[in-house]
Amino acid sequence: MKILAHRGLWTKPEQKNTREAFVEALKHGFGIETDVRDYLGELVISHDIANKGSIGFSDFLSIVKTHFRDAPLAINVKADGLQNEFIGTEINKFQHFYFDMSIPDALIYSRHSLNFYTRHSDIEPAPNLLSQSAGVWMDNFSSNTLDTATMNKFLSIDKNIALVSPELHGYDYERYWVALKEFILCNDKYTDKISLCTDYPQQAQEFFNE
Repeated sequence: MKILAHRGLWTKPEQKNTREAFVEALKHGFGIETDVRDYLGELVISHDIANKGSIGFSDFLSIVKTHFRDAPLAINVKADGLQNEFIGTEINKFQHFYFDMSIPDALIYSRHSLNFYTRHSDIEPAPNLLSQSAGVWMDNFSSNTLDTATMNKFLSIDKNIALVSPELHGYDYERYWVALKEFILCNDKYTDKISLCTDYPQQAQEFFNE
């Protein structure tokens, strides 16, 4: 299973999506989930509205290239119409997928053969563009229950899955992790197709490698 460090490896909220958080995540061998939008015609890293202090996306890719070029990257798309800008970067040199764009925008990603994940959650039970997607971003806004039946459904049709760990929504993660570990032990043929996006990548690494 791949572990995605949510906005890097950090201990304080203000460290999220910083160079230091990305470097630390990569040094520990984790993948990274991060947020990309545009600012004055350039791609930048920013969850909220960007400003002149936002890290350039090209700088982010340079960090990945320097520290761990094999790290999987989950690119949370925060603005429509960025496809051509992504195509013009070095992103294709790395493992990556795009997610969370609007449905009309996802159609364009599909037409450009860009690697994107569709969404499934308790409020989005029918993923859009599932057949065109490379995988599914599985979220849950109302509980910390792992939906193994839906995981099996997507994995059985050869889709990758990226799971949102419950602490990202303020829930306890221990029960979820236990269920996920049991699922992986019983379905080890799917291990390489599953990712976990978490605020606690080091704890997850220790737990799932026990």
